[in-house]
Amino acid sequence: MQNNTKGKAIAALILGIASVALPWFGFTSILAIVAGIVGLILSIQARKPMDENKGMATAGLVLSIIGVVLSGIMLVCTICAVCAVTSAASSLGSLAAYY
Repeated sequence: MQNNTKGKAIAALILGIASVALPWFGFTSILAIVAGIVGLILSIQARKPMDENKGMATAGLVLSIIGVVLSGIMLVCTICAVCAVTSAASSLGSLAAYY
């Protein structure tokens, strides 16, 4: 049973790292949110029965929390940037038609 929890801790750590790294690439924030949520679930499951190597599960938990928050912020920023560029392009198009 300990090997199963160790595997969950390793997976949670990897997903936590991915959820922190992915938001910096635009709309991959959606994937980062999913990775962070799965990492949260796995790290909580891995922390309960395990006494040793609990640090890896805790690191996965912390990274997953940071990743989900960062992904949410970056997703909102990406959507705002796309809307701003679209609005500016629309304004320039109507301005060019005016002249």
